[in-house]
Amino acid sequence: MAGGLAATFAHPGSRGVIGVAFDPDNELLAAADASGRAYLWDLIRGDLARTFVSRRSGGLNGVAFCLGGDLLAAASGDGRVCLWEVVSGRPAGSFVIPGSPTVYAVSSGPGGQVLAAACGSGWVYLWDMPTRRLAGALPPPGAGPGSQGVNGVAFGPGGSMLAAADGNGQVYLWDTAAGRLAAAFAHPGRRGVNGVAFAPGGSMLAAADGNGQVYLWDTAAGRLAAAFGDPSSRGANAVAFAPGGHLLAVGDGNGCTYLWQLSPTAP
Repeated sequence: MAGGLAATFAHPGSRGVIGVAFDPDNELLAAADASGRAYLWDLIRGDLARTFVSRRSGGLNGVAFCLGGDLLAAASGDGRVCLWEVVSGRPAGSFVIPGSPTVYAVSSGPGGQVLAAACGSGWVYLWDMPTRRLAGALPPPGAGPGSQGVNGVAFGPGGSMLAAADGNGQVYLWDTAAGRLAAAFAHPGRRGVNGVAFAPGGSMLAAADGNGQVYLWDTAAGRLAAAFGDPSSRGANAVAFAPGGHLLAVGDGNGCTYLWQLSPTAP
């Protein structure tokens, strides 16, 4: 289903790209770096538009656009979620995830009103962004013996489904309204799942693997539909579908973000 490599962004001074996210208008691509920086790329011009720096961070592990794209949220290695105003570049505060030394990933729900934060403790916390208050929490089945923490999290279209990627190689699908587990996928890779993303229609789920592979799952059938590898990969850490579903961004441990053109048959 991958139609070919469309573009490559090499992040300056990168120690590995850990998270990627498209803005709602499909004009910007954000990339989180292990060095504590978030890069904002202009997809129309193809150049670096802005760099955000978290000076207290132990590295940035994931990014998400919130509140209609006005804010950029970043998962921090020091247990916080950092916020910046996208247009001005000014810091917009931060909040601490309870009981977690590290935040591994963030995902924005419909309209950017709710933010999910995945933690090394195995919990996924849900934050109401207009009020900046904790709205709920989900303990994935992998939390406990054998779990290596939740590495990635992604809302499905409409926010009714939430995918959580575990370091033990499992992807869990939660029904957010009922607060119950809806499905689970046993990942074929051997190094855990680092990131997940739903296609705009929700019928496809992409999963990034530490061995450099990206797997595409048919969510309705619960089966693996396709797989492809990063060029010169040092591990695929994050994935994000463009709003139209025609592009898939893959953040790699080698410091690059790859944009893959998806074939018309990809949902």
